[in-house]
Amino acid sequence: GSGTSEAPSFRGFLRFRGRAPHPGGDLLPVETALGRAVAVAIVRLRAEHDLSQRELAEHLGMKQPQVARLELGEVNSSMETLMRVSAELGIEFTIDVRPAGTPVQNVTKRAQANSLVGSLRTDEAEILVAAR
Repeated sequence: GSGTSEAPSFRGFLRFRGRAPHPGGDLLPVETALGRAVAVAIVRLRAEHDLSQRELAEHLGMKQPQVARLELGEVNSSMETLMRVSAELGIEFTIDVRPAGTPVQNVTKRAQANSLVGSLRTDEAEILVAAR
């Protein structure tokens, strides 16, 4: 990177193919696609509501370091964590995983345009994650 502390844009941060560039320059494996999408949704919500990580952690019944790890997006969230985030923050996650080249059926075109927080394509499969 350029060494600045500017946050990456949400669109550029998550529209990746195969392997995602980490803001620090390292490559993240495909397995972290969902974690990156959850990170964007949480960071976006926290920014929209002007919440600190500590405030969000209290609302979620977590410790601040757990929220920080979620925001890094380098580890996929468990279903339990996704359910907690959804229930407590009112975020609806739609995850579409399908064979490569097949049409998207679970994420509407409108959601793809307005709510897409992550997408990933390999030669074998594709994933879209929308959050609203």
